[in-house]
Amino acid sequence: EHPFGVIRIHHVLEHMRDPRATLRRLRTLLDANGHLLVGVPNYGSRSAFRLGRDWANLAIPHHINHFTQQSLCNLLRQCGFSIVETQNRPVFEIARAAVSPRVRAIFPNALLRYCHYLFSRARSEGENLECWARRTDVES
Repeated sequence: EHPFGVIRIHHVLEHMRDPRATLRRLRTLLDANGHLLVGVPNYGSRSAFRLGRDWANLAIPHHINHFTQQSLCNLLRQCGFSIVETQNRPVFEIARAAVSPRVRAIFPNALLRYCHYLFSRARSEGENLECWARRTDVES
């Protein structure tokens, strides 16, 4: 019996020595129409490209795997999932740290968070990649 309808792993997969085995195991824990939500640092983000080895989410040796949208989706398909949706999400703390204290004093955090969210989505700069996938009947 597969007891879970949804499993969410957020910033876990990049730490796994064998992410394929992890995803295949999670698939066995889902019911027939179960969904998996995976969040990982976005190695395909503009900041990863711009900063190169200085990108904070490179985090070697803690992050032993790095994913772009394409590589994560390909891995999920190989492990028996179909892709429902992918999104780039901003890391608000990074944006907030870049905003001067004077601006933070004028605008509430929620407004700054929303503005950064819109900016990063429009420019595909989200530091976090989220993929919503559904279990399929077939594993590659």
